[in-house]
Amino acid sequence: MRLLILGGSGNVGSMVIPALRPAYSVRVLDLVEPKFECDDFVQGSLLDEAVLTRSVSGMDAIIYSVMGEYEVACANRNLATVANNHDLSVKGLHLALHAAHEAGIRKAIFLSTFNVYKDYLRGVVSGEDVPAATDEIYGFTKLLGESVCKMFGDFHGMTTIAFRLYAPRPDAKWRDAAARGHIRCLAASDLTEAIRCALRFEQSGYHLFSISGDHEEKKIGMRHAREVLGWSPQARV
Repeated sequence: MRLLILGGSGNVGSMVIPALRPAYSVRVLDLVEPKFECDDFVQGSLLDEAVLTRSVSGMDAIIYSVMGEYEVACANRNLATVANNHDLSVKGLHLALHAAHEAGIRKAIFLSTFNVYKDYLRGVVSGEDVPAATDEIYGFTKLLGESVCKMFGDFHGMTTIAFRLYAPRPDAKWRDAAARGHIRCLAASDLTEAIRCALRFEQSGYHLFSISGDHEEKKIGMRHAREVLGWSPQARV
């Protein structure tokens, strides 16, 4: 399977791409070259139609790992931050899914976030059935991005999958965090396996999954991921 990973040179892409290869052929689209080996690299902006059209050509699936600026303190008064997040989590995602659909790509994975919940750090979230709401621009635009995925899944026959991720980090850093009691953080190895499960998943339409390291599900319920994808976190301290 040939994967296009948009924003693949960033933190999350750097965690998962080395583990996805060589089982998958990986093309990265990003403004900066990745620090790891991939099969193909396209340098440019996903907001550039020519670059995006060239990037989706010949691909079987896309993974959208682009992140906007995460600046909670100034998010609602800094216009540049607002524009950046809308460009990357909404406009860019819509353009990518449109280009993918036009190219005949049937599967897309969107890496969303638990920031769609205003109070997620206080552990009040229990799963996908909990209504999401926030006034923080990073999480709000990710929530809008989930709606974009739903539209393409509902009306264009694609399989669109949104993962709400809880603080993903490399396994070594995850172990340090988990040892300090931050068990909800997501290990890179578990995220990689969730992506593999999603790539094997064939049911069309839109699907939303909560993905965290809370293997006992004390704070975050992941029943949907377990029952539909066959995924649950395996990392342990």
